Amino acid sequence: MPTPGFYTKFHRTYVSWYGAKYRCLNKKARKWKNYGGRGIEICERWKNDFAAFLADMGERPPGTSLDRIDNDGDYEPGNCRWATCKQQQRNKRNTKWIEYNGVVKDAASWVDEFGMNGRILVNRVRNGWDAEVAFETPVSPVGPGRRGRPSFSGLNDSLTKNGITKPVRKWLEELDIPIHQFVMRRQRGRSIEDAVFFTKKKGGRGNKVTVRGLTKYLQEWLNEAGITYGLYKFRLDVGFSVEEALFKKKWKKRPGYAKGE
Repeated sequence: MPTPGFYTKFHRTYVSWYGAKYRCLNKKARKWKNYGGRGIEICERWKNDFAAFLADMGERPPGTSLDRIDNDGDYEPGNCRWATCKQQQRNKRNTKWIEYNGVVKDAASWVDEFGMNGRILVNRVRNGWDAEVAFETPVSPVGPGRRGRPSFSGLNDSLTKNGITKPVRKWLEELDIPIHQFVMRRQRGRSIEDAVFFTKKKGGRGNKVTVRGLTKYLQEWLNEAGITYGLYKFRLDVGFSVEEALFKKKWKKRPGYAKGE
């Protein structure tokens, strides 16, 4: 029988034991759906006996919490450990595992090893990049990013398109693309060219259009035709072909024209 000061002495450990029980057994628990709700249980030896839990797990070290080694397994001896926050973050159901040179590690471990931006690495892999390309393609640092994270963009580079070379900033200005949007695309793993010309919007200015046997980005056609994107979309909506929408001459008012004449 535990002495009166027993639970006080092992307060941190008791809180972890009680929390595991609460998540698994109480349907009103905020996180029940992720534990008891998906079949995670606490073993019979531990369910009603804190002393047995303490004997198996030992006292909880500072800076740690109770972690299940197998996320689909129960709270039981052999499947639990005292883990740091960093260890727990790398042992979640949504942890991204990446194979590189025959070695499989979680994304965070690869980031520590290569010293690269974790968001860039994960987004490259999610976007279908081969692991070798995702790891070995360099990114251009341009100074500290938001909240001290490195920012990778290429804003100071030059970009050649259809034989025309301009600074990236000039392309962005002509295409009316905000710098923050370009930087965000680069941080997601896109190449400089894709970050400048790509758009998710169907029929948008970053899509390629073939007119008169030539294929160019729509914004390049708009610049050549000297019309706005809004006018181009309006013409398409009223039934113009792509070529007509681009190159039909604008209607001009007659000199001296006034309403009612």
